[in-house]
Amino acid sequence: NKRCRIKFVKRALNMKTINRTILRSMRYNLSYYISIALLTALTVFLVAVVFSDAYMIADDIEKLMAEGNVEAGQFLTAMPLTQENIQELEGKYSLAIEENGYMDVSARDKSYRIFKPSEKINKYQLLEGSDIQNKYEILLDRDFASSNNISVGSNYKIDGVDFKVVGLAIRPDYIYSPKNLTDAWVDKANFALVQVDAETYNELRASKQWNSSAYYSVVYNNDASAEGFRRCIYDNYGAYSYMSS
Repeated sequence: NKRCRIKFVKRALNMKTINRTILRSMRYNLSYYISIALLTALTVFLVAVVFSDAYMIADDIEKLMAEGNVEAGQFLTAMPLTQENIQELEGKYSLAIEENGYMDVSARDKSYRIFKPSEKINKYQLLEGSDIQNKYEILLDRDFASSNNISVGSNYKIDGVDFKVVGLAIRPDYIYSPKNLTDAWVDKANFALVQVDAETYNELRASKQWNSSAYYSVVYNNDASAEGFRRCIYDNYGAYSYMSS
């Protein structure tokens, strides 16, 4: 019993020594421990903010894509689709089809993609200013306008053609907008997305030797119909390209 008591006393003394050492260390390094606590709290706060912002951004993008009716795919056919063809395919496969197009222009070390107006699919959303009301009014994407100090209401020239910037807009199919799919990054300062009205687009397409591209966009009301639709356009309309978004 005496030996046990001695061991107990020694153990208690050792614990007191350890406690005193810890207290002495905390007292001498108080600023260090306070800094660690503050950094930990700041890290937790920043992580919470990042996750909150990421959730809000994802929610905004999802809303933009829904309101703009972003395409599920785009395709090219050897045989152009007539309005009758489009209506027949839309009814049979429960989907929406629209012919879309754009012109690419290079001028003064900058590149511009001028879009044909869309009525059903890939509709732009106005971010600032007003929508197009007259010929040769344009909407620019916000990144290009900001990078080049272009304000709403200013005049802007593209390859000798005078335009008036009436607003800023974003397209749901160009949220991340490289010029080409193979581009590794977006050149915000030198690549612009430009919206014009139908009359201006047709006049420019007829009068300018700009590179133009046309394709069909599709949105499915029922994803189960996608495979049947693809087989149909390949078999009956000579489709030679189909790309899912």
